[in-house]
Amino acid sequence: MPRNRSLLAPLALTLALLAGPALADISRGCSGRFVVSLPWGKNVILAELSGRSSCKKSNPNKCRLKAYEAMGKCAEAIWNDRWSHQIPMHCRAWPSGGRTQGGLRWTQVLMGLPNGGNSLKDRIEHNTCCRSGSYGKSYEVDLYYQTGGDKGCKGYIPRFGRFNFKSGIYPVSLDYGVNCKQLIDAGLCGPNFQPSKPSQGNTSKPGN
Repeated sequence: MPRNRSLLAPLALTLALLAGPALADISRGCSGRFVVSLPWGKNVILAELSGRSSCKKSNPNKCRLKAYEAMGKCAEAIWNDRWSHQIPMHCRAWPSGGRTQGGLRWTQVLMGLPNGGNSLKDRIEHNTCCRSGSYGKSYEVDLYYQTGGDKGCKGYIPRFGRFNFKSGIYPVSLDYGVNCKQLIDAGLCGPNFQPSKPSQGNTSKPGN
């Protein structure tokens, strides 16, 4: 009898391994990005966002629906928590996977930001004030959250202030004020930065 058991154990393990893939979940994802639209006509991708989820093989769009929601909650959190200058938990993908999660990756390596590299607020201000085209006064910029992916990547509607659209392009904040003169004087752009000469008068309220 002990010998028979020793023969059956490897057989049971083999059967379990063979059955595993047939019963296993699949994983699907959606993509997004945060974009700042500058007054002189340039759009800058600040961050790439992602969502990922697992579900049964027979219903891949269920994965995408959950992934899209996770990504939308990441987008909401990174905007609502911009004063914390940290990546929110909703945007921290778990290396082990196996769960619904959102993720975020900054698209630029920006050194010396006042509140560190994970500050969305600093990244908005740096791209507005420290690029060629900025002339060191106050600007109003537009921020958008854009989404992409297969047809299942839809459903969840992020709530950014009064905006609530289903187009795949969500206005996060229109006319977001950035006081570049104040920020440049405080050293945001480094000691050697020289603003461009004024080419257009797009000025308004101080930074949000």
